[in-house]
Amino acid sequence: MLSAFLLALASSALASPLVRRYQPVPSQDPFYVPPSGWQNAANGAVLANRTVVGAIADSAPVSPIGITTYQLLYRTTGALGEAAHTVTTVFVPSNARKDQLVHYAVAYDSADVDCSPSYSFQSNTPLNQAVAQEEPLILALLLSGYTVASADYEGSSAAYGSGRLMGAQSLDALRATINFAPIGLSSATRVAAMGYSGGATATGWAAQLQASYAPELNVVGFASGGTPADLAGALNYIDGGTWAGFVFGVFQGLIASYPSFASAWNSIATATGQQAMQDAQTMCSLLNPYKGKSIKSPIYQSAGTGLLNVPAIKSVFDSLVMGADASLTPAAPTFYYHCVADEIIPVATADAMVSDFCAHGIKSLVYQRNVGTCEHVVEIFAGFPTVLNQINAWFAGAAPQAGCLRQNVTLPLGAISLSNNPSFQAVNAQINSLLVTAINAAV
Repeated sequence: MLSAFLLALASSALASPLVRRYQPVPSQDPFYVPPSGWQNAANGAVLANRTVVGAIADSAPVSPIGITTYQLLYRTTGALGEAAHTVTTVFVPSNARKDQLVHYAVAYDSADVDCSPSYSFQSNTPLNQAVAQEEPLILALLLSGYTVASADYEGSSAAYGSGRLMGAQSLDALRATINFAPIGLSSATRVAAMGYSGGATATGWAAQLQASYAPELNVVGFASGGTPADLAGALNYIDGGTWAGFVFGVFQGLIASYPSFASAWNSIATATGQQAMQDAQTMCSLLNPYKGKSIKSPIYQSAGTGLLNVPAIKSVFDSLVMGADASLTPAAPTFYYHCVADEIIPVATADAMVSDFCAHGIKSLVYQRNVGTCEHVVEIFAGFPTVLNQINAWFAGAAPQAGCLRQNVTLPLGAISLSNNPSFQAVNAQINSLLVTAINAAV
């Protein structure tokens, strides 16, 4: 299938030349355990740090730059504002500009903490396929001179789909990266954030929370693609089909982060349903085990097709609709993009989010709807050149769009120009070849 093709493509570009030696997974690695008293630290405080050999740095033979990879354990908050901790991986290229930082939210889409990006980003560990296929895009950012932080934004409980938690933990990854002195950033550092699909849940919620949660951050913009703006709408769209595994993963993520949701599920779940949630915590890819299965089946729970109307469950899903709360309208510039034919995240939910933001008087929003031949997985590659150009423009000081701009566009691909330096030409060609091949495979 196309996802496997993209994985092979990404792996061929970035596979480590080293023999992979298994490192401790996060659930067994003492680095992920915070020190005593950590709860008293400020959000974004660095609790532990280490330097690792990063999988992206292993691509140095095809890159004219060196890459130093740090991992930071930091204090953050959970879905209800409780003390929490997680890890971000920070890639610092040798050509880094010391006043610019990008958070890249990988769509790792797993309720298993051992599938977190920080584990897959280490060169001597097995790769999570979802992480591997996005590594070329992180490389493109590094070659552009950006320091890149990429958080385990689902946190230590792997709260997949828990938007408020994911947004807060993304913002605190930026804080932690700025706070870590060896990287050489400062409180004046300008920051941007981007993510696609599951990564857009993190980035979209970061955009909504930033003004109230992390107002001191000097944000130039947030870019989100394939955004799951309404989880319930997306789950209804894919339940019982090819992509149903995401439904089970999201349920487990919300069980892990909302006690009321967990209590409601436990009151109606069958033994098979409980086992399904336990199983979801043990796999990086949720697709094959749950393909064609419906969480609304009485096999899994007694509420049947009324599952999403169970009051405590409905309340959580309602609270996670992006754009619904006018007080959370993003203050920083935003860029959204979506494939109109998206088979996983219905475009209607993104359309509704944008309409809500515009009705709330958002200061700056651009929304591009790809009306050409497209599908969910490839759209991340199709949209990336435009996103990179937008991020470059934000950092260059270009005036942001005033108010709302909605556009229907047709991608193919625009080209990426990482640098006019001749030493970058081979890398420009490599990244663009990857993107063009991915697009053509979907046509």
